Amino acid sequence: MRVFLIHVRDPQFYALPAKTRAKNGRIRVMGFPPIGIMSLSSVLKQAGHECVMFDQANPDTPNQVILEEINRQQPVLIGLSFLSTTSYPYAKILARQIRAANSKVKLAFGGVFASLNAALVKLQCPEVDFICKGDGEQLLLDLLERIDDPAYVAGLTWAKDGQVVQN
Repeated sequence: MRVFLIHVRDPQFYALPAKTRAKNGRIRVMGFPPIGIMSLSSVLKQAGHECVMFDQANPDTPNQVILEEINRQQPVLIGLSFLSTTSYPYAKILARQIRAANSKVKLAFGGVFASLNAALVKLQCPEVDFICKGDGEQLLLDLLERIDDPAYVAGLTWAKDGQVVQN
């Protein structure tokens, strides 16, 4: 299955200074690599899945670029990972844009803030199908196996019949 993993970042906090760009416009130095989604991508690929990663610390990766790639590549699952409260509003905006553009793709939130506030995040952002709590390596593999019936995916928060369910 094709999976997109997006590290959502607060653009105010992670703004790249102009000096990080080479004369050709490409970024020379990228601090704070998205280790979480990099680890998840490795696990997914080892299991035979296709994974495309986006890091929004890169100024060449605005929401519109991601939306165009979603439309072009049609992933089955899109995971949005974010660290803190400052990135949460941007994750909600992107999730709502994705849902408006594609009603069928499954959306998941993960990362520290989402893990610690799973039920609240699910209530505040109903466009997101799943909130992944804790380490996501096994959780993502299990979710992809049971994406249409996630009742037995450990560490998952989701909604069933309008009620928040925490596995």
